[in-house]
Amino acid sequence: MPYFHTEHTLVPNLAMENTLDIDNLTILEMLYYLHQSGGSALIGDPKHAFATYDSGQGILFIYAQSADCTHMISHRTEMLISALEYAQHEGASFNVCGEKVICILNDVTAHGASYGEAALRAMLKHQLTHGHVV
Repeated sequence: MPYFHTEHTLVPNLAMENTLDIDNLTILEMLYYLHQSGGSALIGDPKHAFATYDSGQGILFIYAQSADCTHMISHRTEMLISALEYAQHEGASFNVCGEKVICILNDVTAHGASYGEAALRAMLKHQLTHGHVV
């Protein structure tokens, strides 16, 4: 039976139990609904992949039907390289001033500790200022 948490006890969530065909759920779907009924914040799809964050441990748990349903992106590698490629494509210019890198992307200027960080910061500033990336 699905449950949800109150301050001190688990209480059956009868509304969820009545709408789910529990006997025909996959293991992944059962895990999803156990987390959902337990009050976990979830993102994703119970049929393919979903994630929940444990703030106490500082860990993102990812549940997936297969490894093909997930893609781990390291913010220090792939994302910064993508930001640099995007900045190059959009004709951004960079200057180095001491320990800071300055990225100029159209009408936006951003500083960073590296070229990638400056490019990513410029992309975010542009999106927040104009409602879209260039």
